[in-house]
Amino acid sequence: MGTSVFDSVLLKNLWSTEEMRTIFSDKTRMQNWLDYEAALAIEQAELGLIPQKAAEVIVQSAKLEKLDMDYVLEQVRLTRHPLVPTIRGLEYACSEHYGEYVHFGPTTQDVIDTGLVLQLKAAHQTFLRDIKY
Repeated sequence: MGTSVFDSVLLKNLWSTEEMRTIFSDKTRMQNWLDYEAALAIEQAELGLIPQKAAEVIVQSAKLEKLDMDYVLEQVRLTRHPLVPTIRGLEYACSEHYGEYVHFGPTTQDVIDTGLVLQLKAAHQTFLRDIKY
């Protein structure tokens, strides 16, 4: 048995779907945060706030598979904060000259909230697609 209804082999499909579990997974949550950072960098470069090359490097590096997940997970364990180590992981994934432009300006709450809204949007689209009258 799992530790929650969503982990339970017996009950998980009564209360959720595989698609919804994917939407609300850690992997999707973290990728949404990285997508936010990439979009922010693109807009900041367009406004001249950061170099265009920095935005390009951030966009190329803002993929979960580019992060050192051992580092990120260890830092989450130590700091008890999921986003800051993810941002640091993105900084390290960028070359040393461009990592300093990651997360240039926003608060961590901006990123967390936007990531959640992206999850809720995907869930809403799934609900609308699958709703039965």
